[in-house]
Amino acid sequence: MDYLKELLKQKESVVTSTEDIERIKVIKNLFTDEAIFFKMNIDTAYGILAFLGVPEDKISDTYLSLVSPEEYMRTSRPYFMGKPQK
Repeated sequence: MDYLKELLKQKESVVTSTEDIERIKVIKNLFTDEAIFFKMNIDTAYGILAFLGVPEDKISDTYLSLVSPEEYMRTSRPYFMGKPQK
């Protein structure tokens, strides 16, 4: 996700159209949720990755890393089995 946030900063520094500025605002808002890619459909995710400038041949791999089991464990809330320890 850090990679995507960096791409977003780069994109933000070069866009001039009102439409792209609005897209950046929406994406920034989405990125406040570290688990956002688990909550959106694949077409939307691919569109965001393409908009941010992820190379076309890397979009699929990037998406798969964003929705990997490891990423899920990293972004999900911890669950307690039994009583929480003090």
